[in-house]
Amino acid sequence: AAEWGGGATDDGRSGIHFQVGKRLPVSNDGFPADQLSNRSLDQELVEETRLYTSRSGLLWPTLIAVVLLGGLILFHIHLYIRVQDLRHSHTVTLQSLASFYLDQQEHAKAIPLLKQIVEIEPDNLWAWLALGDAFVAQKQYANSIESFRQALEVEHENARALSGLGWSYLLLGRPEEAIPVLDRAIVLRESASGLAALGRAHVALGECDRALPYLQKALDLQPGRQDAIDAKLECE
Repeated sequence: AAEWGGGATDDGRSGIHFQVGKRLPVSNDGFPADQLSNRSLDQELVEETRLYTSRSGLLWPTLIAVVLLGGLILFHIHLYIRVQDLRHSHTVTLQSLASFYLDQQEHAKAIPLLKQIVEIEPDNLWAWLALGDAFVAQKQYANSIESFRQALEVEHENARALSGLGWSYLLLGRPEEAIPVLDRAIVLRESASGLAALGRAHVALGECDRALPYLQKALDLQPGRQDAIDAKLECE
């Protein structure tokens, strides 16, 4: 039997050349270390392949879900824009019809249309102002007060809304509430209507000395204004 030693030898019977003296290291389970290393690499490769396959199996469903979700979001955006366009178109139609009735002094017919407009568009300043004017024409002063207040929520310093609110207080018999509102209105825009209302409010409180300058200014801007003339006569 050949001893483990140095050098190379030939087996004459088989013709096999082999190396002696370089014994391969072996593992604890009896496999040569190079075979064990190959087995470990094979196992790692199998594990990585399994993980990749598993992840690839999840990738496509995830991509499909993302695409479907994106499509759903785009659909809802398009639907929202379409609804807003329809609402605006409906509002324009209502506004045109309401304007027609207001021009014809048919306030009772205009009021339901104006209510629909502010329900659709709560920030529609024109509709709130028109609704307030229509309620004043119908002598529904409590409703006109609420309408002009809503108009002021949309635009805090709107002279027309302040003037309408002041007139509503005055016509409802609340001149003490009308005066501060009308003061704000004429600071923003000095109109014959606002000045006359402010003068009348002071007259109602027995303050003719304060009323007369406002009434005179109203007549300067609008000569022959009857309510200002009548209020002046009350003070004489």
